[in-house]
Amino acid sequence: MVFIGGRQRDRQIYMRSMSDRSIQPIAGTEGAEAQSLFLSPNGEWVGFYRDEKLWKTRVEGGIPVALLASPAEVWYPRWWEDNTITFSRSFSSGLFQVSADRGEPRPLTELVAANGELAHMNGVMLPKTSNGSR
Repeated sequence: MVFIGGRQRDRQIYMRSMSDRSIQPIAGTEGAEAQSLFLSPNGEWVGFYRDEKLWKTRVEGGIPVALLASPAEVWYPRWWEDNTITFSRSFSSGLFQVSADRGEPRPLTELVAANGELAHMNGVMLPKTSNGSR
C-alpha cells in the first residue's frame, strides 16, 4: 500500500508492507500533494504532483522523472494500461491525457456549458467486451 503522510510541504509518499506492517518513505517524493497519488497498472511506479509538475518514480525509490513538459495543475490522475495518464486541470475543466513516458498533455474531453457540465474528472475505463471494444 502507498499513501501520503505528513503536513503540508512536509508531505511524502510512504509504502507499507501488508505482511509485516513496516512503513518506508519512498525517496524523491517529498512535497507530494494529497490529491495526486496514483500507481502504474503493474505497481512498479508511483505518480504524484508537486511544484506544478506531474512526476513518477519507482516504488522502491530512485530519481523522480517529470512527466509534463510544461507546468500544469493536475487533479485526480489515473494511469492506464495503454501507458497513458489522464487528469483534470481544475474543478472546471475537461479531461487531459499525457504519455506516461513524458510529453505535452492533450485534451481528451471538453466541457459543454450548454448541457450544464461543470467538470470532468475521475475517469474510469470500461471493461473490454467480448469483441475487444470498450
